[in-house]
Amino acid sequence: MLERVMLIRTPDSIGFGGACCNELILTRCKNSSYSLRACVDQYSDGGRAYFRSIRGIRTPVQFLTALEEIFASDMTMLSDYFTNYEIIEKLYEYYPSFAVMVYKWDMLDRNSEELTRDFNLIAPLIEASTVNWPDLFDKATTLASILYQFAADWVDRHGQLPYGAHDIMGQRVLFARYRGQRIREQKYSLAVRDEGND
Repeated sequence: MLERVMLIRTPDSIGFGGACCNELILTRCKNSSYSLRACVDQYSDGGRAYFRSIRGIRTPVQFLTALEEIFASDMTMLSDYFTNYEIIEKLYEYYPSFAVMVYKWDMLDRNSEELTRDFNLIAPLIEASTVNWPDLFDKATTLASILYQFAADWVDRHGQLPYGAHDIMGQRVLFARYRGQRIREQKYSLAVRDEGND
């Protein structure tokens, strides 16, 4: 079953063509991937004009790449009204685990191969784990950073991703058993290969 939500909607603008607004639609597909699509709603004057949908989004990296592509070719001028942060904050209302990792990727130094490699391992683990995310996005990003650092430290000490129940910041976090748990021997190859095949 498809889940479709309007992530953002610009204020109305009035021109010679009448009133219109611009929207960014997020769809969660049956295969658990996402798609993003911009549209212009011209109300009764011309109906909705949809732009090309970007499909097959499975990772935070792909989500931000899709968003940047929409902004770059944006006839809807969504980027004039909204920042990445505001869009990710809205995404958090619907898919919190995914949203906090999108935010984490947006904040990372993407020129660092080591940070990128670590992210490709740790982000899917946090997305798949059971976490009691707070209502406020700011608090959620703080908690996500703590969980991310906990997982990175665990890898350094044990040579594998954490799994099972751990008490962190006053709550019980249940890390999922994620494929590719042992990483020292694999030298990150599994996560990098998976990222490239999506």
